[in-house]
Amino acid sequence: MTEKSDGVTDIVETIYRICSWLCIGAFLLIFSGIALILLKALPTPPLLDWILWLLVYALMLRGGWRKWIGKDKPAEPEKRSRLLSALIWIAVLHILYALWAFLAYKLAFLKYPFGINADYFLFPVFLLTAAGMTVFQPFRKHVKSRDIVLVGLAAGILWVWFFTMQFQPVNFDFRGDRLPRGYVMPAAMRERFFPEGASDFEIEGKHLLFSTYVNWNCRVSEEDFEAFCKKHNYDFTLFEVGKEAPVSHTAWLRPYLFYENRQANGGGMTLRYSLPEKKLYGTFSNR
Repeated sequence: MTEKSDGVTDIVETIYRICSWLCIGAFLLIFSGIALILLKALPTPPLLDWILWLLVYALMLRGGWRKWIGKDKPAEPEKRSRLLSALIWIAVLHILYALWAFLAYKLAFLKYPFGINADYFLFPVFLLTAAGMTVFQPFRKHVKSRDIVLVGLAAGILWVWFFTMQFQPVNFDFRGDRLPRGYVMPAAMRERFFPEGASDFEIEGKHLLFSTYVNWNCRVSEEDFEAFCKKHNYDFTLFEVGKEAPVSHTAWLRPYLFYENRQANGGGMTLRYSLPEKKLYGTFSNR
């Protein structure tokens, strides 16, 4: 029984060390960036920027290990703390969520595994795991526990604030038969762009501050397309074989239906419905 208990304690201690490393690493990464900005008084080549950044971060990690992680021994007498465990898990949850938000923006296909926005299940699963660890296997108090909790919470909250604020970029990229549950594009935009019953989506686009761009195509039956036009009062023009069309349309398969609503600033929406393909092609920008 003692050996089993010691084994569990060692595993929990390892998890604590990993969590501490995440907290300290996130905190030092922020200050590495600040330090690099302060060091960049003179312009340097891009490659030197990366070398300098890695060097600063490596030095900070070394200092963080010597000051916090390396000296972080279990406190005496030994005592476990559910409050400490909860705070550490909250800090780690913030950091992991911020990392996920960054990766999901860069690699859009990661955002919708199984046709569902990953935020819907990753966050609850991690939260339940953290709650279970807090209740059943709380961390032991350590000499540096308070410092690690404070820097971890500060770094995690700043990361989430930076990566998930409203003025951060939103990636609309998606490939799939049906729009996933929790798709990030606003409902009003989806209603204007995609007819009911549409399938086989290919969407790319981004939103940043007041700038939005979306390019898409999807498969739509003629019946659903007609209902879509009536609902939004879209007045399409038919271009058949032999009918003169703008030079920019020469590569398009005919017959097709075309609608354009452009603004003076160059923004607006363009829609094309290919009758042979039964596909709707669209482009939208607000400027």
